[in-house]
Amino acid sequence: MRPFTLKTGLFLTLILAFLLVNIGVADAQSRRTCPALTKRIEFSVKTISRNINYDLSVTQPQLRRLANRSASSRVSPNERALGLTSSGHSVAYQTKSQVARLGRNRYCARIQTADVEILVTRLKVYILNKYRRGSCQYAAILDHEHEHVAAFQNSIATLERAFNDRIWRIVKNLSPAFGTSSKIASQGALRNLGARLNRIKSPIERRMITRNRQIDTPLSYQRLVQQCSKW
Repeated sequence: MRPFTLKTGLFLTLILAFLLVNIGVADAQSRRTCPALTKRIEFSVKTISRNINYDLSVTQPQLRRLANRSASSRVSPNERALGLTSSGHSVAYQTKSQVARLGRNRYCARIQTADVEILVTRLKVYILNKYRRGSCQYAAILDHEHEHVAAFQNSIATLERAFNDRIWRIVKNLSPAFGTSSKIASQGALRNLGARLNRIKSPIERRMITRNRQIDTPLSYQRLVQQCSKW
């Protein structure tokens, strides 16, 4: 039976934001296919990070409640939670579309520009108030939680690199969207882009969850408890 457990809660969200701008509505009634982009593709990827917020005042019941909010960090009745890392991020993007009129109530849209923002919405480390700053136990727990922080920050950096490396090609090869109005067609193009970006985002997030599980193992707990003579 483990004397305690250290868990990490991951709160992942996807926020979709968009700006629809019809930059080239052409009367192309005689054309059955969507015209190619007339301007070069432009994109940007930006990460907005935040400093770690530390809470050293939490009691055991409070820490347990915080951990049990997420299925991935639940604490069983025979476990004692000493530390917790809570992290979260969102991915938002704005786009501009090139829209063409193909006929009566018939429009198509292609993404012209895409601006992606990765926002760190939460990065907080909790340590049980029983262990004061400077104690052996505090240092051991903090080192463990910082491994989870590093896993999260590495995933955010990986996500930014992946978007930068692939988004131009994604936009270039993205299928056009069709609709009965320019707005509906543009919204369809946005959904197409969102689906492709999510195919990049999801595997990176899964790897982050796997890495956190690798940090939280019986062996890692055993090594941690051996660092101090008393718990």
